[in-house]
Amino acid sequence: MRVDGNGLGSGYFCHTQDDTCTDDADCSGGGNCGYDPSKNLWSCFLCVMPP
Repeated sequence: MRVDGNGLGSGYFCHTQDDTCTDDADCSGGGNCGYDPSKNLWSCFLCVMPP
């Protein structure tokens, strides 16, 4: 998977069977697929801009 343009960097990343998503298309409701270091896996999240 390659990630670009989100301000968080870019590169190629490996995934495991524990990941809940591979890319943003796997996330419903407009979420994004990102790495969660606290869980050591890729999962969907919603990025909300502060008011």
